[in-house]
Amino acid sequence: MSIFYQNPVLKTTNTLSQEESKHCAQVLRHTAGDEILVFDGQGCRYTGILTKVSKSACEFEVKSTEHFPKKPFSVHLAIAPTKNTDRMEWMVEKLCEIGVDQLTFLVTQHSERRKLRLDRMEKKVISAMKQSKNPFKLHIN
Repeated sequence: MSIFYQNPVLKTTNTLSQEESKHCAQVLRHTAGDEILVFDGQGCRYTGILTKVSKSACEFEVKSTEHFPKKPFSVHLAIAPTKNTDRMEWMVEKLCEIGVDQLTFLVTQHSERRKLRLDRMEKKVISAMKQSKNPFKLHIN
């Protein structure tokens, strides 16, 4: 079953983002009536039925909801960005997969990189969250 990310998920009809809709319609070739899983990144997994499928907007209705309890502890990691962005993206992916809650990038005296593409990091987090079926999204500070 295909997994998608949508936040927030409403009790009525929902529409996937344009990027997720394009992936659903063109890459996975879903049609109306197909069943999908949707994560909201806040501990809920929804089973949905696609009602309308197009590459610009895919609509689904929530069939069932499953809530996952939060861990009794929180893991917050603070690091200085490395020079190599590929390593940073790989690290963000792995941290999300193992269940780290928050990540903070620090600028230190000897930092080699002062700017990060947080939009790209966010895409990596969502991808890792879906791949590992982790119901909680890594928060990047």
